[in-house]
Amino acid sequence: MPQFLKTFLIGISLAIFVGLLILLPSYFFGNPYDWRVPLAYFSYFSLFSSFLLRSVRYGNLSATKTDRQRKTRADSLSYKILFWGLTVAHWLSIYEYFHPILTLSDTVATTLTPLGIIFMAGAILLNHHAAHTLGKFFDRLHISDGHQLITTGAYRFVRHPIYTSYLCLFLGFCLLFKSAVACLLMFIVCFIGYRSRIKLEENMLLEQFGAEYEAYRNSTKRLFPFLY
Repeated sequence: MPQFLKTFLIGISLAIFVGLLILLPSYFFGNPYDWRVPLAYFSYFSLFSSFLLRSVRYGNLSATKTDRQRKTRADSLSYKILFWGLTVAHWLSIYEYFHPILTLSDTVATTLTPLGIIFMAGAILLNHHAAHTLGKFFDRLHISDGHQLITTGAYRFVRHPIYTSYLCLFLGFCLLFKSAVACLLMFIVCFIGYRSRIKLEENMLLEQFGAEYEAYRNSTKRLFPFLY
């Protein structure tokens, strides 16, 4: 199959997936024409379009079976918890917006919306910057031929800026839809899923690059500069 056709199909799959995550629950629970819904859809598609750009520049991602988080039962379970937990949390977030579970003051509610937009915009910029910096190494969790340790750009400050961008996107989504309960659920599932993935990734890179990666790890934070 020609690469352009593969990329097109990836784009269609992405559009459908984001639709199931955001448009479908808004249809069931409230109003899909509320301005927050298309904004969230556009933001998510924009961020994950980094996979499309990667496909155009370097070809498809490696096969799913090569991802180290799929190779043991425990790690595979943490991946499933992350995927399905985030799906439920997004649906819950939209439900909370149209059917509030907690009552927020007008001041708090008004503040959350612009904060959510800022976090999502920042997430998109960070994700595309980090993906561009990684180049062909923006891939599944495995070591590819000629693998290099990337320490430039955002990687000068944190070791996993791609994951940071996801966390900022999810937080921005919850703030945009003013959903505290969903935010708590997202925190729990992200802690389980990304903690496992980060541990696997760092062990993999330590095996590959040894002292070079150890020195890099000791000089940078995982996700947030100066904090963690």
